[in-house]
Amino acid sequence: MMKVVGYPVTVQHDAGVQAAEYLALRTQLAEHVFAQALARTPEGLSVRQMVVPGDPAQVILEQAKKLGNAVIVMGSRGLSSWRELMLGGVSNAVLHHARCPVTIVH
Repeated sequence: MMKVVGYPVTVQHDAGVQAAEYLALRTQLAEHVFAQALARTPEGLSVRQMVVPGDPAQVILEQAKKLGNAVIVMGSRGLSSWRELMLGGVSNAVLHHARCPVTIVH
């Protein structure tokens, strides 16, 4: 549980409860997204669910290398090309640094 230093015990408790609720919601969302992806996956493809903390682009690249994936398929949030260029972007970083084919789905 998270501890908030310098705040009353009630605030510390509330922060801990909110952190636990956030983690539970994040887990539910990940399970929902995986179920939707799995329902649309062609038969014969192997799909694995992973929730890994860290920089998203770096984690995707590391896992692809570690797992020896033949291809990375990922979505794009649909940022404009100017904003994508200025901010970077996970799909942009993966596309330019992956050592395997990458498919970006809009």
